[in-house]
Amino acid sequence: MNEPAITDMAALVELLVEDVLPALPSRYAFVGHSMGALLAFEFACRLTELGHAPPVHMFVAACSSPSWRTSASELHRLSDPELLAYLRELNGTPRELLENDELMALVLPTLRADLTATETYVHAPGRRVTAGVSALHGRNDVSVSREAMLAWREVVNGTFSYHEFRGDHFFVLQDEADVLDVICATVRER
Repeated sequence: MNEPAITDMAALVELLVEDVLPALPSRYAFVGHSMGALLAFEFACRLTELGHAPPVHMFVAACSSPSWRTSASELHRLSDPELLAYLRELNGTPRELLENDELMALVLPTLRADLTATETYVHAPGRRVTAGVSALHGRNDVSVSREAMLAWREVVNGTFSYHEFRGDHFFVLQDEADVLDVICATVRER
């Protein structure tokens, strides 16, 4: 809570390089949901640039492909009440948290910084990850289309698969057992 919020994807990646790379095993996989998928993509690309082995596989959930930017989203510019309404619509934040004004006052700046990092991210043309990728998607996700998830194949040097689940943007919580089955089965194959 005492650290400044980071609003730049490249800066976040460099912090991961600094903090995570020293502890990263030679074989690993990434699972990223929403912003985490985009961050995992950039982190994996950066690790490869640094000469580290790429992940054996990546699971990207509820996030448009880095190459799929149809229009600039402005969620990070919403007023606090508008942002809270959006969070309610996404259906992933507990009602008790959304109704706690003191806690939301602490959380909203970080959430806004994350949205800024995601919404101002620009994919470098031709940037691809050297790993197999599984795109995981909730069939009722109103924030990410099926086409945007399928576009992940455009940034992959490796195998690509698409898996659809019951639920919305937070299908990973709503259909947890099936999501874990796909992740475990895929990792076992690697």
